[in-house]
Amino acid sequence: MGGPRWDPSPPDGYVPRGAPEPPPPGGYVPRGASPVRPRRVPASGVVLRLDAGQWGPTSQPWPLTVLVDRARPEISLYYDGDRCWIAGTVLNEDGRVVEERQVLVDVDAIPDDAVDRSQA
Repeated sequence: MGGPRWDPSPPDGYVPRGAPEPPPPGGYVPRGASPVRPRRVPASGVVLRLDAGQWGPTSQPWPLTVLVDRARPEISLYYDGDRCWIAGTVLNEDGRVVEERQVLVDVDAIPDDAVDRSQA
């Protein structure tokens, strides 16, 4: 049985009628949202002791201790200044490394002596 094989993929550039518009380059941005830098950004190297509900991305029911490796204010612009993403190292009660994690921190949980003044 010779002949061409059937190819189910659509031709290049084909968009089905009624398909939603793709998101803009760089990801999804809520409509009407204005970028606002976090009010407080933690400095690299500080240890944050966060209570339940002060970190996420969703509200978590347990405390977390995290060593801030790097703050990410550039990706934290759509939380009305109330939250800041950090890349950090989670520590247990003894101060030993548990894992590396991206954490969304409530900026009110960042103590004054842990704020990166160069980001103000």
